[in-house]
Amino acid sequence: MRIIFLIVMLFWGCSSSQPQMQSTPNPVAAQIDLQSGFEGQEVVIRMDGEILFEGTLSGGFALHGPLKKLPVSLAPGAHQLEVQWRPTGEDGPMQSHLQDIAVETEEPLYIGISRVGKTVQIQTQNNQLKYF
Repeated sequence: MRIIFLIVMLFWGCSSSQPQMQSTPNPVAAQIDLQSGFEGQEVVIRMDGEILFEGTLSGGFALHGPLKKLPVSLAPGAHQLEVQWRPTGEDGPMQSHLQDIAVETEEPLYIGISRVGKTVQIQTQNNQLKYF
């Protein structure tokens, strides 16, 4: 019986190669700042289809700081950011803006989203966004 066990181990069970461990990249800390242009708007923010924020933004003066800060963890690689908005109390479809976001380093990522009219501007950088 021992001989059969040794033969089986030699032919099928013994391997000189070590198992390979798959390493998953660490998520990167990110912060999304909703800035000027979203005052009095119903807003939905999605990252890769997942809702990060859904609500109404009111008041504030966005030059003193963001209207809303959204902390999020992102895996390295490509992501899709979607911003939807419409004036508070209005029915009908929301306006929408899609933009690809690349997470290329392990440093924190800061994403600023502002709007002028129907134009959305998205700024990404690895240091905190500046406000007055």
